[in-house]
Amino acid sequence: MDMIVVPFHDYKKWINEGFRTRDAHILQHAMNDSRVDKILVINRPVSMAEMLLKRKSWKTSSENVVYKEKRFQVTQMEKNVWCVDIFLPDIFSVIRERKRWWFSSFCNQYVLEKVQSAIDYLNMKDTVLLLQNPMAVGLVKSVSYKLLAFDAIDNWLHHPQMNDSYDLIESNYKLMDEKADVILTVSEALKEIFPTNPNVNWVPNGVDISFFSNGFGDTTQLKKKIVIGYIGKIQERVDFDLIEKCIQSCDNCTFEICGPIYSQQKRIKELKKKYTNINFTGDIHYNKLPEAMKKMDIAIIPHKIDSFTESMNPLKLYEYLAAGKPVISMAVAGTDAISPYVYNCNNSEEFIDALKKVIEEVNRNAFSPQKIQASIPSECSWEFRTNLILEKFEIALKKKSKLINCKLGFVILHYMTFEDTVLCIESIKNNVSEKKHIVVVDNASSNDSFKKLREKYKNDSEITLVRSDENIGFARGNNLGIEKLRSMYRCEYISVMNNDTIIKQNNWYDLINDEYKKSGFAVLGPKIITKDGDDTSNPMRKKPLEMKAIDNLIWRRRIKVFLCKTGLHKFVNPAGTKKGISEFEHDKRYENVQLHGACMIFSEKFYEKLHGFDSRTFLYLEEDIMFLNLLENDLKSVYLPNLEIYHSEDSSTNKIVKSSCDKKIFVFTNEINSLKILKKIKKQKKSKATKR
Repeated sequence: MDMIVVPFHDYKKWINEGFRTRDAHILQHAMNDSRVDKILVINRPVSMAEMLLKRKSWKTSSENVVYKEKRFQVTQMEKNVWCVDIFLPDIFSVIRERKRWWFSSFCNQYVLEKVQSAIDYLNMKDTVLLLQNPMAVGLVKSVSYKLLAFDAIDNWLHHPQMNDSYDLIESNYKLMDEKADVILTVSEALKEIFPTNPNVNWVPNGVDISFFSNGFGDTTQLKKKIVIGYIGKIQERVDFDLIEKCIQSCDNCTFEICGPIYSQQKRIKELKKKYTNINFTGDIHYNKLPEAMKKMDIAIIPHKIDSFTESMNPLKLYEYLAAGKPVISMAVAGTDAISPYVYNCNNSEEFIDALKKVIEEVNRNAFSPQKIQASIPSECSWEFRTNLILEKFEIALKKKSKLINCKLGFVILHYMTFEDTVLCIESIKNNVSEKKHIVVVDNASSNDSFKKLREKYKNDSEITLVRSDENIGFARGNNLGIEKLRSMYRCEYISVMNNDTIIKQNNWYDLINDEYKKSGFAVLGPKIITKDGDDTSNPMRKKPLEMKAIDNLIWRRRIKVFLCKTGLHKFVNPAGTKKGISEFEHDKRYENVQLHGACMIFSEKFYEKLHGFDSRTFLYLEEDIMFLNLLENDLKSVYLPNLEIYHSEDSSTNKIVKSSCDKKIFVFTNEINSLKILKKIKKQKKSKATKR
């Protein structure tokens, strides 16, 4: 399997601080597992605001950059690990949105495009998309993967720093509950956030036990002063009132607090001023943790017991034990039934009593670091935990791979027009006798048409209805349907059809299959006959549009938009009007031509190199971009005139916009946007060819 990992932190942080966190440990063990081929780590995009305020680079420091653009780069970090860095020139939106900008950045169209381009660059297959950051769910609907996994690390709904984003986080958790194929939770309590998902698995944190053996202190010498230590981030979860009581009760001990300070600075300043036996050392690189632990005699977890800590599983607990330290902990989640050397306490009195007893035991040299380390259950190693996670992924992938064989799959994009969609569906059901399945994608229709479709076809096993939460346009809408269809069925051919098209031929499969045997096409296009009898829509073009022609089209459409907005729309040719003499004989078969998007039939050869339509467009020119991509990847397109469909044009567009003027503006504006994307793609391909 390949893995796309969106970590809780990112690769730059791991390099700076060491591979100390759950996401980092899972990555390190996964990359050395024979079941994993390639891993792509998606770093959180960096804004201009961050670069200015924190004086940080947006790029991961490495000499092995394998692909680079002005604001985007892919870097190879290990033999099978790459990371993606993306820069966004955002300043004011970061200041305005604060933590919510994390979510916005992963919904940014540029970010989504670049992540997909990295996936394509590495040619990733059987891919697991592992999200470990609930703010990164924007990737779910926009990048290609086979299996979606979500690793819930702490409950962000109760995170003190995320209070302003409660509604957003709640919505993101709900999306994972609905969409994820596998959910992992760091604590048992977190499973409650995902009540409807059938595959929620509690996988606690772990430890690389041998790494901490250097943390064993010398227990044979008499202690001059007992050192009580805490290692971790200094946040609201740390109970400094409890720590102060411990200092007062054990004034002959030294308290070492190691970790970056993210909050409670005022309280820390008070303690430092008031007591001489407490030290705050700041952050320690992960590689130096065993040495730092060597001087500690007792380790503590003085966390508050609240809804946030109940969702956690303290990583430090396992590391303390691996370093041979007895542990005094408040009874937060994940600290019980691990080792007899963990003393769980329900309140401050119990905590201080346990601390005093352990101090006495330390003074008597009663603890053996080797025995404490040996008390860690074998299933608490990161090797065991990662193996369990990969097993979950394997099982889910195999389940997805057990696809039902199907001769023909159909994807129909529906928007508002109930009658058209029904006619399209019924034409397929009445004329295609081979084993088939139809996926209808509702593009967030604002009327009751989806409800009516669901009611009409609720007992039809040949039809699956999918609803998008928003109108995501032609390309993304069809891609959603293709993805859904391919997750259930292994189709020989997939026909992507407008909902205002109908089939009248009863040998649809035979015509397609015979052509595939001859040509091995990637994409096939039929003759398209409109309601007025015109059959010249398909094919569209013999060669891709040149750059000059694209610029000319953009210029012309801008003028048309201007005329429409100034009340002169009557002098503008109706949207969609095509003029000129066709360069084709439409009763003749053609290869490697641009096909019309009203109906395209895809073979499995297409999916060996491409994933669907270019998701950057909303409407129009999808065929032009598809044509470019086919040529770039040496994939064959074929126009087959004896394969026919009937097409009533623009029924969905007419539902989006009512007036003639608004329709023209809508069409021309979307054509301009798509032309810009087409122009950008041509520039990138030209640049790539030059580099070669």
